[in-house]
Amino acid sequence: MSSVTVGEGGSQLVGFFCAGSAEAGTSNTGEWLASIGSLQLTVCPGATLAADTEYKIEWMVQNPLAAQSSPPVSIEVSGPVPYFSVSMDKFGTEIYGVPGGIDPMEVVVPTFTTLDIGQDNFLAGEVNTISVTLTSNVDLGDGDNGVIHMCCFLEAQPQILQGDDFNLTEGDDFNLTVASSDAKSLPGFCGPFGLNFNSGRWNSSTSGIELPLCFSKLDSHSEFVVTFRVKNPPAAQASPAVTVGYSGGFVIADAAMVKPGGSYEGVMNGADPMHVLIPQFVTRSIFQSWPFVTPCPTPCNPGSPWLVAFPLFLLSAFSASRRRCM
Repeated sequence: MSSVTVGEGGSQLVGFFCAGSAEAGTSNTGEWLASIGSLQLTVCPGATLAADTEYKIEWMVQNPLAAQSSPPVSIEVSGPVPYFSVSMDKFGTEIYGVPGGIDPMEVVVPTFTTLDIGQDNFLAGEVNTISVTLTSNVDLGDGDNGVIHMCCFLEAQPQILQGDDFNLTEGDDFNLTVASSDAKSLPGFCGPFGLNFNSGRWNSSTSGIELPLCFSKLDSHSEFVVTFRVKNPPAAQASPAVTVGYSGGFVIADAAMVKPGGSYEGVMNGADPMHVLIPQFVTRSIFQSWPFVTPCPTPCNPGSPWLVAFPLFLLSAFSASRRRCM
């Protein structure tokens, strides 16, 4: 049996629907027919639904785990005066940023449809700007104390809220900037109690950041960009896995963020977040062609067995076009 709420003219009514052969009581119950996905409501003995009267019937269901479109819904009445099956009207209204979200059994899985991340400096020990681009398929925030969280910026140190200090501790706020590429909406992130507008919160235990939406809403399908500065660690490292998720009135499960990959300023994966490199010569070879105290023959014969052609990219002084004795 399913509990059903019946309303008429703003008042709640009881004893209108009885599941099966149940007697009229102090509530309303219906029978769920799982095989056909239908709710069957039996009018209680002695109850009457008056003509030209609008009744509002509500009941709770558990949405499926997978996304789906609202199915066709119909209503019919059987009894002394049958009403043949007719389709019910839907409103198609957007709710929580979901088009048609008010239609029955329209189900979406909240997710970030854009979750890009990159950096502009891969050099060890230097200041680095991290850029995050996000778009969600549902509205975020709007009073639900929502927080976007990202993890994990291995060995990063974000810039503290005031000044140029990068030595943050657990729970400290840090500077960030927010921009919207489509100008549809511009969320505001802030610290506790709405303080420090456009700031994030540092989680030192996970090298993660939290972006609390402070009394603002991020519209669905609206792309926005968050940037913040960190100080790269002194040692080289590969870019760690970085995830993004959301918690508030609902949850967006953590998902891997998309990195640029490819070559950036000659460094493979150099634009990937927290990919850190120590510049160095990968080849540092040097040689000579004449080890004797006497001068070498002039001119030096490129065909001599002791003369070795050397790659052009090493030292220009030893290039093939300018060979000389040392």
